[in-house]
Amino acid sequence: QALWPHVAVKIMDRALIKAQGYERQVATEARVLETASHPAIIRLVGTFSTAESHFIVMEYMPRGDLHQALSAAGSLDLEAARFVCAEVVCGLEYLHCSLRVVYGDLKPENVLLDAAGHARLSDFGCARYIDPGAEADPGGAA
Repeated sequence: QALWPHVAVKIMDRALIKAQGYERQVATEARVLETASHPAIIRLVGTFSTAESHFIVMEYMPRGDLHQALSAAGSLDLEAARFVCAEVVCGLEYLHCSLRVVYGDLKPENVLLDAAGHARLSDFGCARYIDPGAEADPGGAA
């Protein structure tokens, strides 16, 4: 069995990114995903580019996003809501304390659910590094 039998691919048009001035956001998203290693953060499989597009390949989340789950069920029971919230908070804490990143776009559409119902933060296009210069060197100086 393949390590990644199913993946999700985010495809971004390079001309549109440049026209809208989103080069920094795309670079930051890729950098955060490349350095993040936490159960509550979507896992990066890889990135690549062609002349026309940038691609971010991530693990596939079979249950979709939290917005879809809430729309289908109407609501979550208290235990499920606490579970999802706790996982999201753990992911945010990891980003803030370990990577020095502010997530910047927390909404149900950006919380993905795996087959077991575990939450993963995704879409880091609005993320910002806390320390000046950290985007160029997320490891920082000792």
